Amino acid sequence: MATVGQALTAPEDGWKRIDDTNENISYVGNWTEVSTADTNWYNNTVHLTTSGDCIVQFNFTGSKFRIVGTTNLDLATQMNVEIDGVVIGSYSQYSPSPIQKNILLFEAEGLSEGEHSVRVLSITGGTIYAFCWDVIDIDENSLVKPYDSTPENPDDPSDTDQSILRVTMIDSSEREYKLPKADIDGFVNWFTRTVGTGTTVYVLNKMTSSKEYLAFDKIISFEVIPVA
Repeated sequence: MATVGQALTAPEDGWKRIDDTNENISYVGNWTEVSTADTNWYNNTVHLTTSGDCIVQFNFTGSKFRIVGTTNLDLATQMNVEIDGVVIGSYSQYSPSPIQKNILLFEAEGLSEGEHSVRVLSITGGTIYAFCWDVIDIDENSLVKPYDSTPENPDDPSDTDQSILRVTMIDSSEREYKLPKADIDGFVNWFTRTVGTGTTVYVLNKMTSSKEYLAFDKIISFEVIPVA
């Protein structure tokens, strides 16, 4: 499995690739769509901007996504990735080496199953370009949707396959969530992942339509209790 910083010229098994020209990906600010015969760009297209206040935004369904693109001497050192209104990490497109394309720049796994909003913002400028956007990879069964800062994830009342997730925090407090199996499995996979991979927070969709963000380093243990 590819890790951040490695080349990823095609989506891995279980993933699919979404081009920068997808109609559901929107670009805020002064962007230029470039078409080129350079086959290292996915579908020979890429979006570029010289402005540091530009944003890429979209929604997707599922529990994971990846950003794949370019590193070069003239690109910015910090892009913040915001999921469901919270910055969960950042990545750099700067490299002292000559231009490299199809690089796995960022990945987020272990999100709760459902629809998530994503915004990617350039925080620092490069010497020429502040931002270069090529593709994302998402689960092969997932969808990209137009950006909506408050996507709805209603619970299916017919879904009886639910359990109680009880999480013990480092301050000895306990939190309980009644969740469908998909969300339970997502949390377990996130918490038991290889150290140093994935995101530092897990997003839970609560029954009240609000969201809660659990930090990995604040959790001591958890248990899953079947609902009778």
